[in-house]
Amino acid sequence: MTLFERVGAGRMPDWIRADVDRRLFVHTEWRARRAASRPRRRALVSARAWTTLAVGCLPVAAIEHAWAWAVVGGLAAARGGLSWRDARRAAAGESAGLSMPSVAPPPPGALRRSAAAEPLRRGESALMALGAAVRTLPVGPVAEQGRAAMATGAAVVDELRGQAHRVLACEAAERAGTDPGHRASARARSEGLAAEMAVTAAHLDELLAAAGEVVAALPGAGRHPDQLRAQTETLRGTAAALRDLARGSDPGL
Repeated sequence: MTLFERVGAGRMPDWIRADVDRRLFVHTEWRARRAASRPRRRALVSARAWTTLAVGCLPVAAIEHAWAWAVVGGLAAARGGLSWRDARRAAAGESAGLSMPSVAPPPPGALRRSAAAEPLRRGESALMALGAAVRTLPVGPVAEQGRAAMATGAAVVDELRGQAHRVLACEAAERAGTDPGHRASARARSEGLAAEMAVTAAHLDELLAAAGEVVAALPGAGRHPDQLRAQTETLRGTAAALRDLARGSDPGL
């Protein structure tokens, strides 16, 4: 079975799956930031349009000696001021987004048989899950703590990626070397770095577990069972009354 057949059958190799998940994570955060900035961008477009109209009307009013253009320009300037105010308010309430890793990951193909692949995948997967958990937190101090944890996790993933690059360099030195002693030394360095990466990934798992506890402790949809039951009974009673009314208005029923 070829690689593409395995991908289509759902048996995607880990090194490809890790790269796909990484790209999806970045794209999801980009979409979230774009959605959060949409009110500000709309207000800015409106403000610029009204300001342009106001600036254009005033010279026309002066040249044509038409007070109507001056009135239109004044109204456009007032509307533009309101739009600028809305843009400032939207910018003040706009979320800065989650912190993301800044260090470029190693090429996916280079990690196929590397000892750095598994701990790096674990660390990045933990960061992705942490980001999904932080996005569910309500606005407030808890969300700020989640964003701080996300910033720490992104910094740790940057360290993991840097160590992965060093592991790959040591493994390349081992493959290229001819002296047994030098090859053994390069192998020992790569194994030591991979072990450090595994410990770091385990710490990220602990951070993710703590974030999961916070999310689980948030009040859920089961806070209002009595109200839900009351509303259900009310709707059922309304439906029964409507059926009785329909029977009474139609003697044939």
